[in-house]
Parts: sequence; structure tokens; C-alpha cells
Amino acid sequence: MAFKLIAIKLFIHLPPRFASNPMDGVDQYLSRLLLRFVPEVDGIVLAYSDVRPETSCGRIINDSPHLHFYIRVRFTVFRPERGNLLDGVVNKVSPDHMGLLIHGTFNASIPADQIPQESGEFSWNEESKCWKRKLDGNFTEDVDVGPGAVVRFSVSDLMKANDMLTISGSLLTDPSNTGLLLDGDGLLSGIKLMPSQGSSQSTELLNTVLDKNLELKIENGDSEVTEMQSNEIDFKISRKEKKKRKEKEENGQADNVSKNDSKKKKKKSEISE
Repeated sequence: MAFKLIAIKLFIHLPPRFASNPMDGVDQYLSRLLLRFVPEVDGIVLAYSDVRPETSCGRIINDSPHLHFYIRVRFTVFRPERGNLLDGVVNKVSPDHMGLLIHGTFNASIPADQIPQESGEFSWNEESKCWKRKLDGNFTEDVDVGPGAVVRFSVSDLMKANDMLTISGSLLTDPSNTGLLLDGDGLLSGIKLMPSQGSSQSTELLNTVLDKNLELKIENGDSEVTEMQSNEIDFKISRKEKKKRKEKEENGQADNVSKNDSKKKKKKSEISE
């Protein structure tokens, strides 16, 4: 699996302003690593936990005013490897590639030369501006592979630079286990999802399947592989969830203001009487 839990030892350099509360500085340092490719863990950091210093005090080295000390921290990391099978939701198509979004966060691309066209399975349709896949069985028409479709692909290359990870995929290296899972309308092999949901339903189904169990590898000395439910992982609150909470708080504040205004008006009317 592409998600791993990695415990590592880091050497920290903190400015003097954190001398009275070094853990605040550590938290700020680790927060800057979120959703970035970190070479020390060879992946994108999603969350951190179990932070603890290795020593009770830091060191000042030579003429540097910074505090230097080691910490131990556990990172939840997205770290795909070549040959891994990943499922992505198509968000962009063109004659030379197919763009996908993995877990709603990570970008991937399948070049046209890695899409099976010679066999006739996939072809680019200039009229509808999307890829089409031929289906056997009872289907008489080609299926559109456009935004909202779900595609399983094999990781063929990983480019790591400038705090970013670029994933390149292929539908040729493992043809028996890769290909179209759901089209943009949530249709595949005669199975139809709930009506009027379209690509959002495809995304929901995909996330349900992918997030049911995550295989997390803890690398600390001897490697140990465990499985844990996704709701046990201390992920940061998503932007969508934060937006919902903010709207709920604003609505609650608006209700309180209206209640206070009505109380004031009632009090004024009682005084005038």
C-alpha cells in the first residue's frame, strides 16, 4: 500500500525565541512539512504524532544562536512505489495524456503511450474530447473515459523535486489488473450507482473502498507491517470539514445576535410602558 507510518529521528534547529517553549517551535517546524515531499521519509507527509525530544536540553554549536537537538516523531506518509496499483479519479483528459487525482489530493498522469490504443481498447475521440473504452458483453457503445471516471493504473515512474512528488502511471505494464473501474456516470459492467450523483458518487465509492483499510509500515529498526482503520489515523481536518464548521459557527453566532437583539427590543418596550 502507498500509505505508511514511519517513526524517525530528526535533528532540529530552533531560533532563540523558542528557548522558553521549544515544543512550540518543533510544532511549527513539523507543520511546514505537511503535504510536502520530504526526502528523509521518501514520501509526502500527511500528519505527525508522538513527538518527543531525545534530550532534556538543546545545544548551542559554535557561534550559532540556534538550539540544536534531536526529536523522535511518527509520520503518516503517502509513499507510492514503482509497480504499485493506484486508483484515481480522472480530472483532465487530452490526446496526449489522462490526468487523475488520487484520494482527492495527489496528482498523477498517464501518458498516451501508456494507454492501450493498438489493441483498440482505448481511443481518443476528437468529437467528444475524451478517451473512449470498448467494452465487451452486452454493451453496444463505447464508454466515455472523462472527468469523474475511476481508473486503476500501475505506477511506472516517480519524479521527486522541489518538495513535490509527480506520479506517472501506465495501463500497459499490468493490463490484467489495470483499466477502467467506473465511468463518469458511475456505470461499469451493468452496475449503476445512485442516480443524479455522477462523478461525486464515483469519488465517494472510490474513497469508501480505498479508505476501509490502510496498510501502514512502521520503519523503526525491524520493519513491521500492520493494518488499522482509517478513522484511527490522526489526519488533519480537511478543508471541507473546516469550512462546514466555520459556517456552522457563523450561523450559530448570527442566531445569538438575533436573539440578543430581540431581547433588547423587548426590554426597551417594557421600559417605555
